Amino acid sequence: MRKFHPTFAPLLLTLVCRKWRAVAHATPRLWHRVLVLWHCAFTSRVTFQSFLTALDQWFQRSQDLTLTVRIDCESDYYPSGSESESSDGGLSEDSNPGYARMTSAEFLSVIHRHTARFRIVSVNAGLARKLFPSKLPVPSLTRLVLMPTDGPEVPNIGSFDGIAGIRHLVLDDWEPSFFHEHRLLQGLRILDLGTAPAADMMANILQLWTSLTTLRVSGAGFLSPPQSKLGVVRHEALASLAWLFYSHSPPSFTSFELPALRSVTVGLATRTTTIDLSGFFAMLSRSSCTLDKFKVRSSTKGFSLPEAQVQELLTVAKVVHVNDQTFTRP
Repeated sequence: MRKFHPTFAPLLLTLVCRKWRAVAHATPRLWHRVLVLWHCAFTSRVTFQSFLTALDQWFQRSQDLTLTVRIDCESDYYPSGSESESSDGGLSEDSNPGYARMTSAEFLSVIHRHTARFRIVSVNAGLARKLFPSKLPVPSLTRLVLMPTDGPEVPNIGSFDGIAGIRHLVLDDWEPSFFHEHRLLQGLRILDLGTAPAADMMANILQLWTSLTTLRVSGAGFLSPPQSKLGVVRHEALASLAWLFYSHSPPSFTSFELPALRSVTVGLATRTTTIDLSGFFAMLSRSSCTLDKFKVRSSTKGFSLPEAQVQELLTVAKVVHVNDQTFTRP
């Protein structure tokens, strides 16, 4: 059981005494979060079946609550989905001497019994397709986190009818083809990217997901100029933009028009002491919008913006935050 829960709190309660155990088992709220580690060294079918039983019991104790689930799976151990392919899942005696032959289909069947209640799911990108078969609806799913994988697979979820209700997508890593193929998530509202896209790709993202209201880019890099000439890319819904690990090179926002934008956050890369905001000013001027707030965050001790730059920001934002400093219009 300790192998797939992030806090151990429910298990600790069950160990105190019989009364506490009964209370814990009867409190669904304690069991609505689960972490599954699918790279454990199961040495026998007995230990494997014990794992599946414990996992199923954990889900059942949450009763009808929606679930927050994280499944960590090394690429060598991806569940294959069928007994005939079990060696591909890394759990057969042939591919792993000393392991008992176990079918990953059994693992997936336990997961699939409860997917209707999945609300937030974090999963290795290469496992996503096996986790969500095309005909298995996931009506409660609103947030999907696709974590990096050691395998060659690129996140590919575009054919899954069951996840159309996703509102928040997190991509730690991605390939450009992802944004050409994934036209299913038309209701997407929040997108988190772990790598900064080029301007061409940024245009694809905005044109693909017209309902997007929040875009956060937290990976290193910067929005490089387009490889080909871009026309004006207008997005009517984007209200919040966060660009973290911002380098000294200014992003190329000059082709974008975001009239609904109300909040911008810029997080500076480590040891960055100056910031060029010309790209933002060009975009805000084109968009004819006034921000409620513009935030600049830096881990550099004592970082501050020149007075002239603060005053310039106050021409496009009602409030400017620079770390713990706050500036407002007179």
